[in-house]
Amino acid sequence: MNIISESFKTIYTSNVLRKTIHLTLSLILIIPFSQPYRDFMNTLLSYSLDPTLLTMVILLFAAAFINSLQIRVPNLRNRFIHILGDLRKKLLSSLETIMKGNTDILENIDKIFSRYEEKLIEFISSVERSYELRYGYICVTFALLSITISYVLFSHVAVYGILALGIVDTLSSIISMFTHTRRKFLKHTNISILSTFSIFTLLLYTLNRNIVSSITLSFVAVVVELLSPEDNLTLPIAVSLVAHVMNVPPLNI
Repeated sequence: MNIISESFKTIYTSNVLRKTIHLTLSLILIIPFSQPYRDFMNTLLSYSLDPTLLTMVILLFAAAFINSLQIRVPNLRNRFIHILGDLRKKLLSSLETIMKGNTDILENIDKIFSRYEEKLIEFISSVERSYELRYGYICVTFALLSITISYVLFSHVAVYGILALGIVDTLSSIISMFTHTRRKFLKHTNISILSTFSIFTLLLYTLNRNIVSSITLSFVAVVVELLSPEDNLTLPIAVSLVAHVMNVPPLNI
């Protein structure tokens, strides 16, 4: 029984950790849409380019490039860690010739690095999903692609799509996980759907002070989250599209 409870605890912990990372990275993607960031980038760019679009394109290319490496070299992470380990050993070997008689210090340094290396591997393994091991972090590429398309088509209301990606996806998954005994509708429990809809509506209303658009965008986000086979790809663009059609004012950030 203890083994089962520990297994559930491990699953819950890894899921919450993964969704927390997802939320954090999603909210970071709002930064390129902020006016201070755009003003700062405009002072750096010597030619006429949209700083938000430029940033998103660079991030999208980087994600796609890394993902292509992961697909072509499935054990890329292990190779990278192995290379770091070899570099560490070579560095310690070089220091050993300099610090003769101080091998204890070098051994302690090696143990410290090894311990942190093991913790890093354990951390990455705990948040990785099975399909990411086979196909790489394709969801990151999907998310960046969807946000970039949303910005190109609908300008700054794409921020609503980013909020939906970060908050609706995270809340619905975590609440469903902790209410798994409740009745389920498609991917999530009924209490998760209702809670996510209410919280996201309240957040949007706090930001734009328009109850109609807040309810509509929240409803669209929850429905897309339930029906979509890949919400990272569909959530941002669907919510941004509806915000554009409804002429919802962009957020002042």
